[in-house]
Amino acid sequence: MNQNQDELENHLRRAPAPRPPRELEGEIRARINLATSTDATRNRPGGERPSFWNRWWPVLVPGLATVALAAVVGVQQLQLDKASSSQGRIDAENTSLPPATANGRTASSIATTLDGEGRGELERLRAKVRELAASLATVDALVADNARLQAELAAIKGSRTDDQKEMEETVDRANRIKCVNNMKQLGLAVRIFANDNHDDFPPDLKSILTFLGSPEHPLNVMVCPDDTGRQPAPNAAAFTDANCSYEFLAPGPGKFETEPQRVMFKCRVHGNVTLCDGSVQQLTPERLGALVTRDGKLYLE
Repeated sequence: MNQNQDELENHLRRAPAPRPPRELEGEIRARINLATSTDATRNRPGGERPSFWNRWWPVLVPGLATVALAAVVGVQQLQLDKASSSQGRIDAENTSLPPATANGRTASSIATTLDGEGRGELERLRAKVRELAASLATVDALVADNARLQAELAAIKGSRTDDQKEMEETVDRANRIKCVNNMKQLGLAVRIFANDNHDDFPPDLKSILTFLGSPEHPLNVMVCPDDTGRQPAPNAAAFTDANCSYEFLAPGPGKFETEPQRVMFKCRVHGNVTLCDGSVQQLTPERLGALVTRDGKLYLE
């Protein structure tokens, strides 16, 4: 067995050595020469080598972005912590003081931080608040007085006798009749003015005062007897709209004979109306619905 092995080894040693292909040898030599020339070029002083930024930017850029983001988050968290602590301190001060003291301290601190113009505006607002408070107190007093007067009036009405009620009804009917007579005189004065001015109606109430009696006498005809809040003008020169109980709803210029149902005068107290045809109509609450408005004019239908 050992002899066969020795013979086998001798045969293998005597076998010719294999030769590599020529193209393989040339390719290996070309690769060796290329590697040698590249190393020589890199080692030359003028040779190009990769810069530090080119080799490390894939790592540095994400790292820098992470650091910047962490800084921003830290600053915002610090600001939130400061705001929370300030709000908590203010709430603690306000809850530890009575409401009036807390509000006074707030107003005082605001006043000290404002400039001159801001202080002036703050004082103006304070004065306005005081004025509104005084007006509100006045309104409350008037409401209370009104309620008291209404209660007294209701008590007086409840205690009237039958004779007193009848007397009041008689006075009321007399005042209504007098109001109707006043409105007839007003309508007549308008018609007289129209006859003297080419049938045009007067532009205002002052234009018909000369047709209502002597200019030196009080103009009682302009005030309804039940309108106790108005006083007749002492004369024509002193007359104003405050001395008249009747609304003049058909001022000229213009001829209104073609609209006889148009309202010329209306009593603010009773609701009686004088029409452009000169007639006077007493309107009860049931007949108030007969007044209609068309094109800004009031008509009785």
